[in-house]
Amino acid sequence: MDDFTSKKDQIEKAISDSILKEIEEEKLTEEDSIKIIDYCLSQLKSLNTQEQLLNFLLDISTKWPFLATIAEIEQGMQKEAKNDEVFNNITDIAQAGNIEEALNLAKTATDN
Repeated sequence: MDDFTSKKDQIEKAISDSILKEIEEEKLTEEDSIKIIDYCLSQLKSLNTQEQLLNFLLDISTKWPFLATIAEIEQGMQKEAKNDEVFNNITDIAQAGNIEEALNLAKTATDN
């Protein structure tokens, strides 16, 4: 199983857990939960990129606000991964002796 498939499985579980919680708290009917699950599962199957996944999560959090936390967590994780990648690039460039280039990249990264 690749990382992206694993990520989709994690998202599917998080959605299911959130739906179950809403049912238990009587904030969602079983009939509505089936519609939400069907929609989410059919959409998840067609996703191939992190960007598509994030757009999907933003879409469902708009349709069903109780799912917004999942989108927020994923956004944070993607931002953290991007920051880690930039940090690693800066480190590699600096270790290669290109200090000026590393500083420019660091400045650009902190400006964004």
